[in-house]
This record gives sequence, structure tokens and C-alpha cells, in this order.
Amino acid sequence: MNERLFSRQDFLRIAGGALGGTVVFFSVAGCGPAEGGETRLTLGHFSSEQHNIHRDVFVPFAEEIAERSEGRIQVDIHPGGAMGPAEEQFEAGVQGVMDLSYGLQEYTPGRFPLTSAIVLPFLFDNAEQATRVFWELYQTVPELAAEYEEVKVLGLWCGDPGAPHTVNRPIETVEDLRGLRMRSPGRTTNLVLEEIGASPVGMPITEVYDALERGVIDGMVSPYSTMHNYDFQDLVGHTVPELSFYVPPQFFVMNRQTWEGLAPEDQELIEELTGEELSLRGATSYDAEREEGLRVLEERGIELHEVSEEALAQWHEAGEQVIDGWIEEREAQGLPGREVYEAMLELRDQS
Repeated sequence: MNERLFSRQDFLRIAGGALGGTVVFFSVAGCGPAEGGETRLTLGHFSSEQHNIHRDVFVPFAEEIAERSEGRIQVDIHPGGAMGPAEEQFEAGVQGVMDLSYGLQEYTPGRFPLTSAIVLPFLFDNAEQATRVFWELYQTVPELAAEYEEVKVLGLWCGDPGAPHTVNRPIETVEDLRGLRMRSPGRTTNLVLEEIGASPVGMPITEVYDALERGVIDGMVSPYSTMHNYDFQDLVGHTVPELSFYVPPQFFVMNRQTWEGLAPEDQELIEELTGEELSLRGATSYDAEREEGLRVLEERGIELHEVSEEALAQWHEAGEQVIDGWIEEREAQGLPGREVYEAMLELRDQS
């Protein structure tokens, strides 16, 4: 990463300056319990307070942990990128800029080589299905679990499937996307778009509305849950619900030093409130938001195009080229790419 991350001192200095020099009562990772035995944990994320993950996962988590600990553990949530931009959320959690961090693995290319199997095209129907597979892979594949060894994993889930949306051009066949500048969430989707002749433009979801409005991009690949969360229904004109280009894996982690500094009974409580159950809460939230996003699009009169079986085979052929390349690349890195891919398909088919 070229840009230097905020240090703990940077964050406290900036936050203090923004509040006119007021002393800010934040717990920074590794500082331990506050006076009187209370532990305050900072949770930073880049989405707004209206986002479904803030509403359905983080707020209930903070409330539950406060209630179950009888107020001994408090979680201070800082949304909207207040503690760092989207692409730096994982590293911020590792370094202790915040105690709890949330983000998308695809925003840090190269850091999660085996996790990126989840992002491969045209594999999953919904967030819950993908999350069950993801969590099981994390539990059973040591090489994948090692990608998270610098932190304590509290949850790993997937958002709803991402599909192509354009401003002006109808989409039904592979040819319809050729030559278009399409926002892409990460490297794997970049490869799919390049395979079919589109031009991928990488950017976090928070920057897409402005890029669409200014004509920097012709469309985007993103989940339907993003439509009303980011008001994209104001700008897109065409979409294809059948095309599951990818599902976005996401992490919710705790700084390792913070975790090790907690009392054993507090660690036990957090274990009870996190893990697979919390991950599935995130997934079901996204699936519900997908349905709401589709409803909003239909209400706006935006065209939801259908794809013929022949056209769908062309889309999948492009995806297979990317999958083969992904496996070859992981194997060349000394990683069990084929084993992970085949295990993922087996788990998917069992779900």
C-alpha cells in the first residue's frame, strides 16, 4: 500500500483537532479497560448509519454486548469512514487504529489470495448460501484461515450477488458490455470484465454515485442491496438480476492485542455473540436488502432484463476462463487453489 496508514497518534490528533481540542474518550486498541473496570471498544466502518450492516449487525452487537456484560463492555461505533477509508480498514484493525474493524477483502488486492475464491463468477445465488460456504472454508482450510492470523475473526460473511447495471445501454448478451467503462469492486471482477471486452474501473462503492453522475463510468457491477443504500436507482437505467458476477466477502475482526488484553470471561462472552451466527445475521440482512433493492428498481421503472440460455452460456464461458486462471495463479504461488475451489463447489452444492 503506497499511502501511509493513520497511526494511533494521528487519529487522536485529528479527532481532537476536529473537536476544537476537546479531549476525546476513545479506547484505542491495546489500551486496556477504562477506569472502574469498564472496557470501551472502538468500531470503525466506512458505511453510513443508514446502511443495513450498521443497522442490522453493529448496533445490535453493541447493544447485546453491553446488556450481557451488564454495561462492563461498551462499543463506540464510528461510521462513515471516520477512522479511515474503506481500503484501509483491515490494516487499521491490524495496527490498532481501531479495536474492531469491518470491510471488504477485495479492497486490499493480494492480501487474501484464497478468500478471493468466494469472488469467482457465477457461483452463488444469495448471501446466505455464500456465507455458509465461506465460514466452513475458514474453519477447515488452514491456508485460508492463515490470511486472518494477525487479527481475531468475529465474523466473515458475504453480501448479496453483484450484477451489471448500466446508465443507458440495455444488457442481455456479452456483446452489450463490450467497450463500456464499468465500475468493478476488485481484481477478480476486473478479469471477468476484461474477458468480455469491457473496461473495468476500480473504486470503492462510496465513490460510484459521483462517477456515474459525472459520466466517468458507463455502469457498474454491484449488488442490488447497494441500490437504495447509495441511491443508485436515481442514475441506472438497465440491469440483469440473473447474472451473479460475484459475491463480496466481508470481514469483522478485532485487533489481536485488544483481544489478548480482555479478561477470559469477556472473551467468552464475545465468542458467544460472534462467529457463524453473527456472520449469518450479516448475510440475511444483505439478502433482505437485495429484495428491497429490486423492489425499488421496479418501482422506478428501471428495466430488469432477462438472459436467454444461449446468452447465459456465453457469460459463464467468460467466467470459466477467469476461474481457470485463478486456479493456475494460486497453484503457482504454492497455494491449494484447486483444492479450495473444488471444496467450495462441494459445500455450495450441499447447501
